[in-house]
Amino acid sequence: VATGAPVFFRMLYDERYSGAMELAPLLVLLGWIGATQVPVSRALLALGDSRPLASATFARWAIGLAASLSAYPVWGLTGFVPGLCVGAAAGSVALHQAVRRHGIDVRLKDLAYVASLAGIVWSTLVTQPSSGWAPGPALGEPIALAVPMTLLAATAIWTVSRVSSAAR
Repeated sequence: VATGAPVFFRMLYDERYSGAMELAPLLVLLGWIGATQVPVSRALLALGDSRPLASATFARWAIGLAASLSAYPVWGLTGFVPGLCVGAAAGSVALHQAVRRHGIDVRLKDLAYVASLAGIVWSTLVTQPSSGWAPGPALGEPIALAVPMTLLAATAIWTVSRVSSAAR
Protein backbone atom coordinates (compact mmCIF):
# COMPACT_ATOMS: atom_id res chain seq x y z
CA VAL A 1 0.00 0.00 0.00
CA ALA A 2 2.82 2.39 0.87
CA THR A 3 4.46 2.04 -2.53
CA GLY A 4 1.72 1.00 -4.92
CA ALA A 5 -1.21 3.16 -3.87
CA PRO A 6 -0.37 6.18 -6.04
CA VAL A 7 0.02 4.03 -9.15
CA PHE A 8 -3.10 2.04 -8.24
CA PHE A 9 -5.27 5.14 -7.82
CA ARG A 10 -3.92 6.80 -10.95
CA MET A 11 -4.57 3.71 -13.12
CA LEU A 12 -7.93 2.57 -11.78
CA TYR A 13 -9.70 5.71 -10.63
CA ASP A 14 -10.53 9.05 -12.19
CA GLU A 15 -9.28 12.45 -11.02
CA ARG A 16 -11.90 12.76 -8.28
CA TYR A 17 -9.93 10.23 -6.21
CA SER A 18 -6.45 11.63 -6.83
CA GLY A 19 -6.19 12.83 -3.23
CA ALA A 20 -6.25 9.22 -2.05
CA MET A 21 -3.00 8.47 -3.82
CA GLU A 22 -1.19 10.72 -1.35
CA LEU A 23 -3.23 9.83 1.71
CA ALA A 24 -2.85 6.05 1.46
CA PRO A 25 0.93 5.93 2.05
CA LEU A 26 0.67 8.47 4.85
CA LEU A 27 -2.06 6.41 6.53
CA VAL A 28 0.19 3.34 6.31
CA LEU A 29 2.87 5.26 8.18
CA LEU A 30 0.33 6.28 10.84
CA GLY A 31 -0.74 2.66 11.25
CA TRP A 32 2.85 1.48 11.43
CA ILE A 33 3.71 3.90 14.22
CA GLY A 34 0.67 2.60 16.08
CA ALA A 35 1.72 -1.00 15.46
CA THR A 36 5.11 -0.41 17.06
CA GLN A 37 3.33 0.82 20.19
CA VAL A 38 1.37 -2.39 20.71
CA PRO A 39 4.21 -4.59 22.09
CA VAL A 40 5.46 -1.76 24.30
CA SER A 41 2.01 -1.14 25.75
CA ARG A 42 1.49 -4.88 26.34
CA ALA A 43 4.83 -5.06 28.14
CA LEU A 44 3.73 -2.22 30.42
CA LEU A 45 0.46 -4.01 31.14
CA ALA A 46 2.32 -7.24 31.91
CA LEU A 47 4.52 -5.30 34.32
CA GLY A 48 1.41 -3.88 36.03
CA ASP A 49 2.12 -0.32 34.94
CA SER A 50 -0.94 0.91 33.07
CA ARG A 51 -0.77 4.61 33.92
CA PRO A 52 1.69 5.47 31.08
CA LEU A 53 -0.86 4.19 28.56
CA ALA A 54 -3.21 7.00 29.53
CA SER A 55 -0.38 9.54 29.30
CA ALA A 56 0.62 8.21 25.89
CA THR A 57 -2.96 8.38 24.64
CA PHE A 58 -3.29 11.95 25.86
CA ALA A 59 0.03 12.93 24.21
CA ARG A 60 -0.97 11.20 20.99
CA TRP A 61 -4.27 13.03 20.69
CA ALA A 62 -3.26 16.44 22.10
CA ILE A 63 -0.09 16.76 20.05
CA GLY A 64 -1.69 15.08 17.04
CA LEU A 65 -4.60 17.49 17.13
CA ALA A 66 -2.34 20.53 17.44
CA ALA A 67 -0.03 19.33 14.65
CA SER A 68 -2.95 18.41 12.38
CA LEU A 69 -4.72 21.70 12.88
CA SER A 70 -1.44 23.53 12.22
CA ALA A 71 -0.72 21.57 9.03
CA TYR A 72 -4.25 21.61 7.63
CA PRO A 73 -4.31 25.29 6.56
CA VAL A 74 -1.00 24.85 4.74
CA TRP A 75 -1.45 21.46 3.04
CA GLY A 76 -5.15 20.68 3.40
CA LEU A 77 -6.29 17.15 4.17
CA THR A 78 -2.92 15.80 3.08
CA GLY A 79 -1.31 17.82 5.88
CA PHE A 80 -3.79 16.58 8.44
CA VAL A 81 -2.47 12.99 8.31
CA PRO A 82 1.22 13.85 8.97
CA GLY A 83 -0.04 15.82 11.96
CA LEU A 84 -1.64 12.63 13.25
CA CYS A 85 1.71 10.87 12.64
CA VAL A 86 3.44 13.48 14.81
CA GLY A 87 0.90 12.80 17.55
CA ALA A 88 1.40 9.04 17.24
CA ALA A 89 5.16 9.54 17.51
CA ALA A 90 4.65 11.62 20.68
CA GLY A 91 2.58 8.83 22.20
CA SER A 92 5.26 6.35 21.23
CA VAL A 93 7.93 8.42 22.96
CA ALA A 94 5.85 8.45 26.16
CA LEU A 95 5.43 4.67 26.05
CA HIS A 96 9.10 4.03 25.35
CA GLN A 97 10.16 6.25 28.25
CA ALA A 98 7.83 4.35 30.57
CA VAL A 99 8.97 0.89 29.51
CA ARG A 100 12.60 2.00 29.70
CA ARG A 101 12.14 2.70 33.41
CA HIS A 102 11.50 -1.04 33.74
CA GLY A 103 14.78 -1.90 32.02
CA ILE A 104 13.35 -2.63 28.57
CA ASP A 105 14.79 -0.50 25.80
CA VAL A 106 13.47 -1.03 22.26
CA ARG A 107 13.58 2.61 21.15
CA LEU A 108 16.30 2.16 18.55
CA LYS A 109 14.67 -0.91 17.02
CA ASP A 110 11.29 0.77 16.73
CA LEU A 111 12.88 3.97 15.47
CA ALA A 112 14.74 2.03 12.77
CA TYR A 113 11.52 0.39 11.56
CA VAL A 114 9.53 3.62 11.58
CA ALA A 115 12.33 5.56 9.88
CA SER A 116 12.60 2.87 7.23
CA LEU A 117 8.89 3.02 6.43
CA ALA A 118 8.94 6.83 6.58
CA GLY A 119 11.71 6.77 3.97
CA ILE A 120 9.67 4.46 1.78
CA VAL A 121 6.58 6.67 2.10
CA TRP A 122 8.62 9.81 1.42
CA SER A 123 10.26 8.30 -1.66
CA THR A 124 6.86 7.13 -2.89
CA LEU A 125 5.39 10.61 -2.60
CA VAL A 126 8.41 12.42 -4.02
CA THR A 127 8.80 10.17 -7.07
CA GLN A 128 5.14 10.16 -8.07
CA PRO A 129 4.16 12.31 -11.00
CA SER A 130 1.56 14.93 -10.14
CA SER A 131 1.72 14.25 -6.42
CA GLY A 132 2.67 17.81 -5.53
CA TRP A 133 5.54 16.49 -3.40
CA ALA A 134 8.10 16.08 -6.18
CA PRO A 135 10.88 18.69 -5.98
CA GLY A 136 11.83 18.39 -9.66
CA PRO A 137 10.42 17.03 -12.90
CA ALA A 138 8.10 14.07 -12.60
CA LEU A 139 9.64 10.67 -13.15
CA GLY A 140 8.17 8.07 -15.45
CA GLU A 141 5.80 5.49 -14.03
CA PRO A 142 8.32 2.58 -13.91
CA ILE A 143 10.95 4.66 -12.13
CA ALA A 144 8.37 6.17 -9.78
CA LEU A 145 7.43 2.66 -8.68
CA ALA A 146 10.97 1.22 -8.75
CA VAL A 147 12.49 3.64 -6.23
CA PRO A 148 10.17 2.91 -3.29
CA MET A 149 9.93 -0.78 -4.21
CA THR A 150 13.73 -1.02 -3.99
CA LEU A 151 13.64 0.55 -0.54
CA LEU A 152 10.82 -1.79 0.45
CA ALA A 153 12.77 -4.85 -0.73
CA ALA A 154 15.89 -3.72 1.14
CA THR A 155 13.84 -3.20 4.31
CA ALA A 156 12.24 -6.64 3.95
CA ILE A 157 15.65 -8.29 3.56
CA TRP A 158 16.98 -6.38 6.54
CA THR A 159 13.96 -7.35 8.66
CA VAL A 160 14.17 -11.04 7.72
CA SER A 161 17.88 -11.12 8.55
CA ARG A 162 17.22 -9.47 11.92
CA VAL A 163 14.44 -11.90 12.77
CA SER A 164 16.41 -14.96 11.67
CA SER A 165 19.50 -13.89 13.64
CA ALA A 166 17.36 -13.27 16.74
CA ALA A 167 15.75 -16.70 16.40
CA ARG A 168 19.14 -18.46 16.60
